[in-house]
Amino acid sequence: KKQVRGLSGAFKGLAASAGVALAPIMALGAAFVAIKSAIKVGKDFEQSMANLKAVSGATSAEFKALNDMAKELGRTTKFTASDVAGLGTEFAKLGFSAKEIQAVSEDTLMLAGAIGADLPHAAEVAGATLRGFGISATDTQRVTNLMAASFSGSALDISRFAESMKHVAPVAKSAGFQVEGTTALLAKMADVGIHGSMAGTALKNVFLKLADSSSALSKEFGGPVTSMDELIPKLQELKAGGMDLGEALALTDKRSAAAFLTLVQGSDDLAALTASFTGTNAAAEMYAIQQDTLKGRTDELISATQGLAIELFDTSEGSLKRIVEGLR
Repeated sequence: KKQVRGLSGAFKGLAASAGVALAPIMALGAAFVAIKSAIKVGKDFEQSMANLKAVSGATSAEFKALNDMAKELGRTTKFTASDVAGLGTEFAKLGFSAKEIQAVSEDTLMLAGAIGADLPHAAEVAGATLRGFGISATDTQRVTNLMAASFSGSALDISRFAESMKHVAPVAKSAGFQVEGTTALLAKMADVGIHGSMAGTALKNVFLKLADSSSALSKEFGGPVTSMDELIPKLQELKAGGMDLGEALALTDKRSAAAFLTLVQGSDDLAALTASFTGTNAAAEMYAIQQDTLKGRTDELISATQGLAIELFDTSEGSLKRIVEGLR
């Protein structure tokens, strides 16, 4: 018994001594883990920015501006700095210049966060819409807010919108129609189950006939129609006259008749629908709602923490490179 008591006391003494020694060891271990994490985050960000520079062909000054933008948006949104760099690379692949990438990035982040889309897809769709309608990169907010408003106010979603716009956007622009009115027409069709390539192709054909003074539809309207302000009253007149599918076929074609009849029947709502998609702040408002949750706040905390890690990495990057070079 005496031996056991003695052994127990010895263990207690050893534990107490180990506790004193363990505190700095644990502190060093925690510091090592933090440094290791900062190196990984910084290394990944550095590589993401290198990818962006390679694809975009940015000058030194432009690259610095892109680098600063990625860090700032990474600290202040749910997306990390590396995410922002990746977004810039996607836009560069679409032919956007370094200055244009700076103009479109924040609004595209808001859109992606608002609707839960991944960044490459959001960049692809927003970029294609800007190009399709000839809209300047500085007006990106107009397009991202329109998209957010239409996705929350109709049966459209980003996939349906993208597939439709792929077919109709260039023709709509040539025919004189703005992105807001075109989206309202697509939304009205999507609400009755006509969406995607079917809606885009049908609306494209309608726009072509509206612009062709020799077409049956243009003659019915008394000449070419080049705007929503002109189109809506004409559609309302057809609705008041009790237009049916047979008449729609005579004015359009087999691929467009059902869609055109839908637009005629829903013509009373088109003006209000177009207005509801115009001049909103929908993307930012929806983003704020999405982030006002525990998950949203956690995502922002992670991004901010990674922002700090990148700053720590930047302060020691030169030394780290020299160490690695010395070990080769």
